[in-house]
Amino acid sequence: MEKFYDLLFEISNDYRHEILLRLLDEPMRVTDISKELDLTSQEISRHVARLGEAGLTHKDVDGIHHVTQYGALVLNLLDELQFASLHNEYFIGHSLSGIPHEFVKRIGDLKESDPVDNVIYFLKGIEKLIQESKQHVFFIADQFPLSSIGFINEALDRGVRFKSIGKNDGPPGSLFNDKLENNVSRVSGTPLIEYKALESLDLLLFVSEGEAAIAFPTTDGGFDYRGFITKNRQATKWAEGLFEYFWERAEPRSKLLEAAPRVTPEDVTYATGREGVIIVEGRDDHRVDPFAVQDAVDNYDEVILRGVFNFEGSTVTVRKSVHIRGEGREDDIPSTVVCRRHWSFPSAVIDQLFLIEGENVEVTIENIHFTDFFAYCILGWKGRKVNIINNRITLESGFYRGITNIAFGDGLIGFLFIDDFPGGVNVEGNYIDFATEHLFGGYLLLESMKGPDGKPDCVNHKYFSSYCVYIRDVPGNIRVANNTFKNMTARAISVCGSTQSTKVTVSGNLIVSDVNGSYVVDNRWAGIGIAAHCSWHQPKPGFKLNIENNVIKYSKPGFCGIALLGPRLSPKGSGKLADGVVRGNQVELKDGSVGILVESCDGFDVNKNKIAGTMRYGIGLFPRTDPERPIMGAFENAIEDNDMNELEILPADGFNQGLFPGEGYLKTRANEETAHIWLNPNTGKNRVKAGSNVRVVDEGKENIIEVVD
Repeated sequence: MEKFYDLLFEISNDYRHEILLRLLDEPMRVTDISKELDLTSQEISRHVARLGEAGLTHKDVDGIHHVTQYGALVLNLLDELQFASLHNEYFIGHSLSGIPHEFVKRIGDLKESDPVDNVIYFLKGIEKLIQESKQHVFFIADQFPLSSIGFINEALDRGVRFKSIGKNDGPPGSLFNDKLENNVSRVSGTPLIEYKALESLDLLLFVSEGEAAIAFPTTDGGFDYRGFITKNRQATKWAEGLFEYFWERAEPRSKLLEAAPRVTPEDVTYATGREGVIIVEGRDDHRVDPFAVQDAVDNYDEVILRGVFNFEGSTVTVRKSVHIRGEGREDDIPSTVVCRRHWSFPSAVIDQLFLIEGENVEVTIENIHFTDFFAYCILGWKGRKVNIINNRITLESGFYRGITNIAFGDGLIGFLFIDDFPGGVNVEGNYIDFATEHLFGGYLLLESMKGPDGKPDCVNHKYFSSYCVYIRDVPGNIRVANNTFKNMTARAISVCGSTQSTKVTVSGNLIVSDVNGSYVVDNRWAGIGIAAHCSWHQPKPGFKLNIENNVIKYSKPGFCGIALLGPRLSPKGSGKLADGVVRGNQVELKDGSVGILVESCDGFDVNKNKIAGTMRYGIGLFPRTDPERPIMGAFENAIEDNDMNELEILPADGFNQGLFPGEGYLKTRANEETAHIWLNPNTGKNRVKAGSNVRVVDEGKENIIEVVD
């Protein structure tokens, strides 16, 4: 082994390795190498002498140094180690144990690949690969790519040939009633697609004649859809060879179909008298349920779901206008159940039961009981208008599910809508409870959820950051009304980044919690009942906002009832929330932070609210300060006729400074004192009317404080 260790020593020096690479491209003299590497000739001479002694280089009679054939071989063999070391974090969490040895030995063929850590980008990359294919697409996947079904059909029209390897415990594609003439049934039956199956899948692979997308399984055997995309010919040849290796060992589709259940006419029933309406019976079978629902939403205007549907391993993607509703209701609970029973945790996969992603579509999802899911229940990515009405979400616990995020805890969201929907979003009459079984893992005690620095122990998954409704960058009007939201940790309702013409109405909601919890990674509160933020990642002008007649009752320490958040975390150029209403709300907190927080907002009417319980501030105007953005103050707000008769103001303590030392409430006297109403130094021209029993602290300029009996 002595020669082997000597070789490793010589090539481990970065200068000697760089010299070898330079000489492989072009033989050079010492002086030329010295100029290129900006080293002295003596240093270069010493390095090339060592390389020569190791047999990696030689010098000709003209004093020009060359790489020997042995040196070229060594450099070639280093590609695998370089590739692995470059992506060491990826390979620490992913396994190549199921990949044949001869392909692992050639993993360096992927050196010109682009790593893709974002799940959406990886899936979009697969769609792009299919769109650009001209001859063939071969793929190995743990589930049939229903989200790409349209692109597959377009490729079939071009004469593209497909080969697919799936798992042996489920259908290779969609197995549907023969009456349903649609894209999916065409894909299932065309001779241009060949199917095979394996007992287990050891990678995710898509390869065409010009591109490849490759992802390896995580160390626990699941897939997080992170990997590599490449157009390099050497890499695509590696991917094609690996596909052929598994293709030769896979079973024909006919063997799979003998064991797989088929959907019969009794499973899918047509409603009589109404064209474009279908009733789908749930079988509580993940091998059939999601594919039957996918087929229905692709081909009918109204889809009625009946029974129990298990979407394990699949997402139903909505790409056309459709009304999806569950049949029946008992004791005001939907009778139709949709769930996902198993998943791999922890995971960085964006996972949802329904994905709305259609150009200019109008979608309604109504009267369904979602009893289990992993990360998101309904994700709206693209569309014109969406209605989420009278649905129910109940989880025994939010723990040990959700998208892993070390900074904020495992992410869990009921309804998420972002970046589109000019026709608006309506969320009405829904019920969400993220912790129905408090004693069995619902929530841990507050102290046990904190790490040594006071933050939640997110690394060990002792915290999940849950949102009931999160709506971001939606240009259409938004209405969140008459819902019941229980036991969330981060936000019950969060709206941010809409346009100036957007009207946001949040009214009649009940937001409650019976259990303890930990803190989100925010410096001043442990969660917010209703949060409105002018913008987040793009400069936005602000939007019209009415928050009326909501009830918020939370026993979680450090909680904030309602927060109007200005552009403190937004890009420059963002505007403010202005000229809105916060009226008739009831906020009752136990050991709370702020009942109603107005940060950098102007012209709001905050009136006729009832604030009760125990907290540090009933109403706080705490705008941030920023010398480069003077608009960050809070101006011309009216705070009147708010009932604080049942509010006990807690004395100043560590909570006033937030979880993290030095943050506090903008480093004013509010670090040291508490009050019913507090206006910090960056406020001005606000009007406050309050009873003589209400303590008001005014640190601002030109604020008008009126005491009324």
